[in-house]
Amino acid sequence: PISIIVFIGLIVIGKVLNFDGGIPFLLLLKEAFFPIIGALPIITFQLWLSLKFSNQVFPIGIGVFGAVCVFFLQTNKTTSFIFWAYPAMMSPVRQIIENGSLDQIVVNNDLTLYMLLSFSFALLFMLIGLVHCTKKQVN
Repeated sequence: PISIIVFIGLIVIGKVLNFDGGIPFLLLLKEAFFPIIGALPIITFQLWLSLKFSNQVFPIGIGVFGAVCVFFLQTNKTTSFIFWAYPAMMSPVRQIIENGSLDQIVVNNDLTLYMLLSFSFALLFMLIGLVHCTKKQVN
């Protein structure tokens, strides 16, 4: 759905700006679809929070806090391992900024690590939600 629009939009932007060379379809597919894999732990965590708390203010507040913090979490190597930063870290290319300006764009070598972490945390939060849901009494 939205990833297809992003994929097509990246191709259109490249054509409008007259980029040289052919269209790197595999790279654009990764750029459009990998952040969805990075969002799986966030989705499962938010689902579990929504199941746990009857008042939805707390899960919404945690979600907004995480969405705001993602910009700061992705800038540091240590904090980039917090699952809210995974969608931003799932890009197949990484920008290197030196002295406050864009220095170069390189291949993201940590992509496999973040993909494994994303699936692991998503599975963990799904299991926590499953255990919570099976223990819950339905009236």
